[in-house]
Amino acid sequence: MSEEDLTKLEETAGREERIDEIIARYLDARESGSRPSVEEILARYPEYEKELRGFFGNEKFVRDVLTPHDRPYFGDDYDVLEEIGRGGMGVVYKCHQKSLDKIVAIKTIIGGSFVAPDDIERIRKEARKAAGLRHDNIVTVHQVAEHNGQHFFVMDYIEGKSLADLISERRPSSDEGVQYLKTIADAIHYAHQRQILHCDLKPANILIDDQGKLYVTDFGLAKRLGEDGKYMPQSAGGGTATYMAPEQVTGDEELTTATDIYGLGGILYALLTGSSPFRGKTLQETLRQVREDSPVPPRARNAEVDKDLETICLMCLKKDKDQRYGSAYGLVRDLERYQNGEETAARRWTGRERAVGWCRRSPGLTGLLAAIAVISILTVAMAVSIAHKRVQSQLEQVRQSNNFAARDLAKTALLQLRDWALVVELAAANPKLSQLVESNDQEGLQRYIEQVCANASDFCASSTFRSAASFVVARAGENSAENINKIDFSGRDYFLGAIAHRALEGRNSVHISKVYLSVLDGLYKFGVSAPILTADRKFLGVLDVSVTTNAALGLVHFNDPHRKAALIAPRDPGGPETQREAPLVRHVILFHPAYHRGDRAISFPGQSPIAGYSDAIHSGELDDSALTFLPVDDYADSVGSYFPEYRGRWIAAFAPIGNTGFFVIVQQRFDDALKVDPFVSWNLAVGIALTICVLIAIALVLVRRTSRHSISPAI
Repeated sequence: MSEEDLTKLEETAGREERIDEIIARYLDARESGSRPSVEEILARYPEYEKELRGFFGNEKFVRDVLTPHDRPYFGDDYDVLEEIGRGGMGVVYKCHQKSLDKIVAIKTIIGGSFVAPDDIERIRKEARKAAGLRHDNIVTVHQVAEHNGQHFFVMDYIEGKSLADLISERRPSSDEGVQYLKTIADAIHYAHQRQILHCDLKPANILIDDQGKLYVTDFGLAKRLGEDGKYMPQSAGGGTATYMAPEQVTGDEELTTATDIYGLGGILYALLTGSSPFRGKTLQETLRQVREDSPVPPRARNAEVDKDLETICLMCLKKDKDQRYGSAYGLVRDLERYQNGEETAARRWTGRERAVGWCRRSPGLTGLLAAIAVISILTVAMAVSIAHKRVQSQLEQVRQSNNFAARDLAKTALLQLRDWALVVELAAANPKLSQLVESNDQEGLQRYIEQVCANASDFCASSTFRSAASFVVARAGENSAENINKIDFSGRDYFLGAIAHRALEGRNSVHISKVYLSVLDGLYKFGVSAPILTADRKFLGVLDVSVTTNAALGLVHFNDPHRKAALIAPRDPGGPETQREAPLVRHVILFHPAYHRGDRAISFPGQSPIAGYSDAIHSGELDDSALTFLPVDDYADSVGSYFPEYRGRWIAAFAPIGNTGFFVIVQQRFDDALKVDPFVSWNLAVGIALTICVLIAIALVLVRRTSRHSISPAI
């Protein structure tokens, strides 16, 4: 062929492609509802007027088929109910079949100059083959017929939506996508076994009923069997082209089952990413991408896609059909292997293949290594298991022991607080005190407060009477100061808590306050306070007895050299501005064995196991608490930043002191509590020795056997 002939051939091919693209856009426009007129198309492309007029020469028939306002007629047995779908190849109608009294779907085939008569006959022939398919996931074709020049198929009507609709609504999960594709591929394999190719697989041709069951539809309507692989559905511009296999575009190869494998890969790609593998701005650009470009890896569009599943998808979309799966059944099996977490045919195992080959070449050495590995693992596993169980048992014993000790100390501390509360309760309820307050007898009040402190000398650091306005009226105890009378302490918890107890009687009227920072000596203290009421329950003020850190020693006395006990208290954020701390500091370590007399208490971190509990239950502070906390074995002592000997890991138990908000901690060093048991060490030593002996014996046997086979008889 001359160069001039080649040039003319290229020009002719380019002109035909352009005309095909114009026609595809026209069909897309009609499908989307815009319905441009023929005159508009001819005016827009005058250089192609002759070819376009040839296409629209039988426009009346095209209009009758495509226009939804004109209800078609398929014979007396069918009543058309409504149009339910439209594409380049025809229109789908929902119809009532009178003879069987059931709902069916009828799809028309556009004829005339729109599709050549040979193509019409080919489509009818393949549809008759498809009518023989009986599969749970294939839409059955019941009739292939023609009425007044209108070719149509009668199929099962599926109430639901297409897979394309589902993908546009939401992107299915990878597990859903795999299950969907397995179902579709199984149906396609059934068709392949009966020599039927679909050749137009895409999400729009997969239907889903209301129960979630999948159906493959459009068998025989958008496919071409035989050597002419370039046969292209007229709906290519509306979506089919994005799922077409390269051999369908080029027409260089015969269509085979690999063509449908490509379509299945395109569906899987859409399920994983929400979009088709290729989508150009024009039909020709899309077809070029299908022929030449590699699809963007699914993981680049959806990071949640598993690498193995991506490999399966890309294997289906190989340009070379020989590199795709050999059958739809092979794809189903690979998807099943993926679901079971097994090695897939699409996944590369280069390193493993080398290892397997080496093992086959050296079976004796492989057996020896396998025996060594198995025996070693079993021996070590046995020793480690025994050691682990003993450590866990020992750890549980320490936890429970600490937990019991903490509860016991908390109970003792609660009894001590009850004794202190009784002293304050009796002193506050004494009618003499209310009389002194009402008569404003300053000297009498001072003597009374001093007497209260003297009677509670075993725990009293100071006793104070505060008026209903919270100002100090009388005070007795250590570090007395005159200027304290001018400070407003209405925000202190010992004052607010006592007010909250006004309606309570007996022991419940006494309030155990949160810990506050004293303005006198800078130490943390807590108050045992009660409201002062008249006979008619009129509130006069608050009687408060303060307890210092040193006095709290009696609450958590503990005689055990291996365990340490600490007292944790909720912090009172109220008080003068100069004393307010960070709001996140909700607890303080009121007592700790590391403290010395006069040491200031240390704040407790907010991430502690008891961080969520700080407020007292005013209706029953001195009652037993129902609150429980599990012991921990990774406790970090908060005083470790100040006292190095308390750094490291501790096993700790926590127990509440009634409903006061106070807690006892009993802790024990992790390393000291879980020292290696000699029995465990003995088991490990014996296990290792046994392993060595067995391995030596196996090695000797194999060496002897190898030596015998290597000695040749004398000649």
